[in-house]
Amino acid sequence: LDDADRLRPGGGGAKEEASLFELLRRCDEAIALAPEFKLAWHRRVSARRRLHQMTGRADDRDAFLRDLHHVRTAFGEDEWPHQLHAHSLFDRGLRDEAYAEYLEASRRDPGDSHNKQSMGECMWLGGDLERAEGLLLEALALAPHDVRAAENLAAVYVRELIERGKKTGGPESLLAPTRVFERVRGADETLRRRAAHFSRVALSEHPDNPFDHEVAGDLAAACGDWEGARAAFAEALERDPSSPFASLGLAQALWSLERVEEAERALARITEGGRGPTRAFTLHAEALEALERGPEAAEMLSRALAQGGEPGPLADALWDLWCRLESREVAAARLRELAEAHATDPELVRAILGLTNDENKRCHPGDR
Repeated sequence: LDDADRLRPGGGGAKEEASLFELLRRCDEAIALAPEFKLAWHRRVSARRRLHQMTGRADDRDAFLRDLHHVRTAFGEDEWPHQLHAHSLFDRGLRDEAYAEYLEASRRDPGDSHNKQSMGECMWLGGDLERAEGLLLEALALAPHDVRAAENLAAVYVRELIERGKKTGGPESLLAPTRVFERVRGADETLRRRAAHFSRVALSEHPDNPFDHEVAGDLAAACGDWEGARAAFAEALERDPSSPFASLGLAQALWSLERVEEAERALARITEGGRGPTRAFTLHAEALEALERGPEAAEMLSRALAQGGEPGPLADALWDLWCRLESREVAAARLRELAEAHATDPELVRAILGLTNDENKRCHPGDR
């Protein structure tokens, strides 16, 4: 097992895959010598999970599930099999089920901060900010050095500030959760102070983590500091150039700083190919229209709708754009043409029919 630990596979690709197979071979040798050797089983199941994450192969998935079933059955009274099971559920986006397994692990070791942190992360991603805050604070009470709890707590407070700012036309966030169900209590200034504190803690401990820079960017945007937001999102992109969150955050900051041409170029990189966050397309259309390139904006939105983008917001933006560029009648006719061309997409058809049949829909002032 010491030989297995010295391998420390990482970096992805064929090299990591080969290292994982070597690690599994050594774990098998250890288990052959001592079938109840728990640490060897832990290393083996963890390696199986990582291998399946890398390859996505059915045989790797089945091998992982067989080993997981064994440790849950053989060592079910221990904490760690429930943690391994919870990690695998979390990987698949099954947050409620993952929460239940982390709770089982926490019952076996109430002093393990990682369980509380993971439970809080499940609640945050599920939109329950209030319970997430409580669990993450419990994790920090158990282990003040738990940086992941601090960075997630910063994200919780920042998201609460953004939710409050929506009423006054404040910025949006692409960071999870999609919807918020339970809110954090407290005065705005208190939440800003807490968010700033935990964001600084996270950045000081993990300066190369793009997520922490994205949270810092969202915090700056929520406070109206668009230059600070621009700098934070630029830092995030240096560390992860493929991040859609940081790319859109940077574009929103540039737009708010009235650097329209730069914002349009940043948005074009996100929307290229017709795939990307919905907000990127609607903001890109605004930027193109501001640059007197309205027909390009209409073509881009039409392409995004045709390629499976979120029908409601995209159709709404396209309707408003065509009303401004042409007339209400032209907008309705073009949307109907789009619906006919994609009649096999029921969501798109419903969204368009809802717009064209709504007589109270907003339109160009000249058409009222």
